[in-house]
Amino acid sequence: MLMPIKPLQDELEDLRAERLAIERLSTLDEKHTVSLEDMEARYR
Repeated sequence: MLMPIKPLQDELEDLRAERLAIERLSTLDEKHTVSLEDMEARYR
């Protein structure tokens, strides 16, 4: 059974984005991050 290509491309793009997020989180240096509370305070 053949499936339309668009849903498969979308799924592949979602997997790429998820992999990139995992890579970025694994190398995140918390000394250089801002807490959500601090960020909210900055933009009030």
